[in-house]
Amino acid sequence: MCGRNTIPIQTGDAWYPGDALFAWSSIADTDTLEINPSLGSTVPKVAGGAVITGGLWDMDASAYSGNSMTQNLLPTKPILLAAVLDIDNHTAAYKNAIISAGGGTNVSIQVGPSVATGMRAIMAASNGSVTLTFPPSQAGAHVFWFYSDGINSCICGLDQTTVAPITTLDLTKANAMSKFIGIGTAVSTPASNMKHGSVLILNRDGLTLADAKALVAKMQQLHSIA
Repeated sequence: MCGRNTIPIQTGDAWYPGDALFAWSSIADTDTLEINPSLGSTVPKVAGGAVITGGLWDMDASAYSGNSMTQNLLPTKPILLAAVLDIDNHTAAYKNAIISAGGGTNVSIQVGPSVATGMRAIMAASNGSVTLTFPPSQAGAHVFWFYSDGINSCICGLDQTTVAPITTLDLTKANAMSKFIGIGTAVSTPASNMKHGSVLILNRDGLTLADAKALVAKMQQLHSIA
């Protein structure tokens, strides 16, 4: 009788789950003509051209946007949007999204009303929206994240710190979000002079806040963020 050996196989990088809608490593992807995610479709450059420095893409008025998710983002399922950002030389009071998923009905991380007063995480639903405010970021890269439980609670944080209280919105009345993601984009002109790092978009039944923070911790580890 021959013995049988079993070999565990893991797909993808350890930092992102295989059922994510979008997972992009700014460290692994070094082609700045477009964003090439591990999960999700490519996101083409629409303005400028980022320069890679220290595993981050220094936008300096560059913009990438496109129809990049593999399926609609459903507000009635828990959502995690997490992105590594370094404010860098971004000083203008832009009000448009620094990173967004979905058009019309969407979830996004924005700057405003000014960098000095912090950043915002927003879910815009068909029946209204919620705005959660980050405090001004410390220097260097951090993971900015937005979490929704898919029922009526939204919350945001910076690395492992929850920086905005739970805010409620009846997400059951929200429409499905479109298959759009924008990184460093405004309505018609580039909005970000930040350094952008890895991005994760997850839309999973049963995803808890603790689960979301565990994934954020993996992104911190990927970028050596304490």
